[in-house]
Amino acid sequence: MKLNTFVIAFVSSAITLYSQTSSGAPSSDSGDQIKRTATQRIINGVEAKKDDYPFITGLIASSTKEGGEISPFCGASFIGGHYILTASHCVDGSTASDIDVVVGEHNLKDRTTGVRYKVAQIYMHEDYDSVATNNDIAILELETAITNVTPIKPLTVELESLLKTGDLLTVMGWGNLSVDDPSFPTVLQKVDVALYDRDKCNTAYGGGLTEQMLCAGFELGGKDSCQGDSGGPLVINKNGEWYQAGVVSFGDGCAVAGFPGVYARVSKFLDWIKEKKAGVSYQQKPNPGYVENGYEDIATLKFKNLSATEYTITDIKFTDLNKVAQPTVESNNCNSKALKQNESCEFTVKVTSTELGEGGFNISVSTTHPGNSLAEQFFAINALEKTSLDMKTLLDINNDDIEWYSGGDAVWQAQTTQVLKGDNAVESGDIINSQNSVLLAIIKNPEVSDFSFNYLVQAEEGYDGLKIALNGRKTEFFATGVTQTIFKEEKVVLTPGTDRIAFIFSKDETDDDAEVGFNKAYIDLVQNSTTNTAPVINLSKSIYAVKVQKEVSLDASKSADEEGDTLHFKWELVGDKLGSVLNNATSAQATFVAGDKAGNVTFKVIVTDQQGATSSKVGSVTITKDTTETKDTVEAKKSGGAGAFILLFSLLFLSLRSRK
Repeated sequence: MKLNTFVIAFVSSAITLYSQTSSGAPSSDSGDQIKRTATQRIINGVEAKKDDYPFITGLIASSTKEGGEISPFCGASFIGGHYILTASHCVDGSTASDIDVVVGEHNLKDRTTGVRYKVAQIYMHEDYDSVATNNDIAILELETAITNVTPIKPLTVELESLLKTGDLLTVMGWGNLSVDDPSFPTVLQKVDVALYDRDKCNTAYGGGLTEQMLCAGFELGGKDSCQGDSGGPLVINKNGEWYQAGVVSFGDGCAVAGFPGVYARVSKFLDWIKEKKAGVSYQQKPNPGYVENGYEDIATLKFKNLSATEYTITDIKFTDLNKVAQPTVESNNCNSKALKQNESCEFTVKVTSTELGEGGFNISVSTTHPGNSLAEQFFAINALEKTSLDMKTLLDINNDDIEWYSGGDAVWQAQTTQVLKGDNAVESGDIINSQNSVLLAIIKNPEVSDFSFNYLVQAEEGYDGLKIALNGRKTEFFATGVTQTIFKEEKVVLTPGTDRIAFIFSKDETDDDAEVGFNKAYIDLVQNSTTNTAPVINLSKSIYAVKVQKEVSLDASKSADEEGDTLHFKWELVGDKLGSVLNNATSAQATFVAGDKAGNVTFKVIVTDQQGATSSKVGSVTITKDTTETKDTVEAKKSGGAGAFILLFSLLFLSLRSRK
């Protein structure tokens, strides 16, 4: 299945990480190849009036510059407190930090209207099916509650039962205005669509309609939501109040006769929505993404209470283990701790992979909260095998800090056709539609600050391409298209601790472009930069004094390294040594043994850390003669002096006698 506009490709590259298709859009589940296209535009609507729909929300990339023009990749609606309602396919593969929301927006160029909020958690429906596009609903939990906006209410079962085929509902968004060409509005658009006959809709979509879906549109087509409005609300006004009947999900084309838009049916999710809004806050998918075979780590799982109802975590269970060892709780300060509003606790879990491929386990956390007594989490990993390639040579890497792994549907391999430096480089493996080829770089040196690489991609424009994930999180990088002929450089800023950089080359379900003959990504010339600082040398003394042929200890043991590296020492004498030598010259404390000559001797200590950064410092030793006299020497001098006096007196006496 192919999405219809570049907008979808952008949403894919900006948001979806690990789906088998680059678009992240659902695939057909019928033999008739019905297209289930994630919908993203309003067709034949009109501009909405400002403030008519205060609950309208746009999802934007968190990297969008503050104060600048925004471009929502999906719609959503404010449903009260900390919570936003949208479609699961809009956030599949994303983490909370990837997305911001703008509530109450009207004109995308007027930054005085909508208010921007950070997302704290993402809750996708646990039974979301990306192929059948079933249970296509999700809730975003914001870091701060919204208090000055009237939320939209979910349509109740009772109110829905009063609706009949042909009743008009309203859908809104900022998607493309044209079926054929990109034409994106800056002002919110709306269009009225009719509730569609369920049997006819089910027939149109090959029997794929479920009880969790409803359809809206016209048999003759002409008005619809389509690519760009995904996740936005389908609403109806009852007695002056707005109710949400659906969430924009998918459709075959845009406003096509006989193919109405399909929406997640809100009335079927009332209990689920209430549960997720109860105030039990947690990360639903704490996934590290692609990891190395034999991966072992400690995962930290945090729970917070956003409600006024105090609750306690009473039990933690691990089930459905797949390619992992039995997880164990290493620490737990949630144990029987009563969480008041805005209080939090956490527990840590040891996770070990045991086999290659996709694996993980479910975490069931029981609570005493009356609104959400069971929080379900899923920890997923995808373990890759260590590559046998000589990556340092192939990629001209400037150090030994990187470990390389590869996997997915095909491993990366050496090649000589597309090279930036040297005679060879690497390329993605041979894959077909709906597959990917993954190359994983692991850097455990905390002093490596950034990772640069050069890439060349030749793939179907907008759909197939190369994505980068850092520690399980997508980055904005997405390379696609068939026109690239030279390598381009890209840099990834790393985090403290171990970093895992995944190169993911993926193909979507089909190749609509018959001219596409390329399906490869190439990588060459990988370089690391470090923030390592040189050691600081601390000498206990820099000037020493010693007698000839005596010893003195030179001490640099208090030297330190900012990064905590192990230090290596080297002592040496500079210039005239005066017969002196150094013992223990590679220790933090060296021994200086003076020679038999007096004078000054200069020494130098060189300290090197594990990354090769060095510092040096000099000092001096003054060697003096030993002037201390022993008792025997003194007595000898005394004795020798008296004898000389007697001899001199005797000679003088004899001389006087001879004169007579």
